[in-house]
Amino acid sequence: MNLFLQGRIKELKPWLGEAVYNRLAAEIRARNKDGVLIDTNILGIMNSEILACHQDHFEKGSPIILLHFMCQQIHCVRKKEDDSIVEGGEDDIRANSYVMGFQRVYEEDKGELNWKIVDFRFNGAMAYL
Repeated sequence: MNLFLQGRIKELKPWLGEAVYNRLAAEIRARNKDGVLIDTNILGIMNSEILACHQDHFEKGSPIILLHFMCQQIHCVRKKEDDSIVEGGEDDIRANSYVMGFQRVYEEDKGELNWKIVDFRFNGAMAYL
């Protein structure tokens, strides 16, 4: 989560499926184009639970495990140029809901079976008091 919030997508690439990497990289490019920074403070990760385990009928790969978790974050978006707040605030704490899909993928060049994030979704937020 921290690397994504910081916009360090290239460091995440080894753990992301291609579609997830492309989507998150586009989101980070849009942030950079808009000249904004989001607060990178993660106050806590909680309520993790496995939602489901599904067969991969599309790619015929190993099963996909869906994990839901809440991430307590400060919702504060600032302009890079002058550090002014354009959304949220320094005291706007939110419990953000995320769903991730994990799948074991065989990496032929390494001869290894590794976990990859093949789905990543923001699932909503609520004020955290």
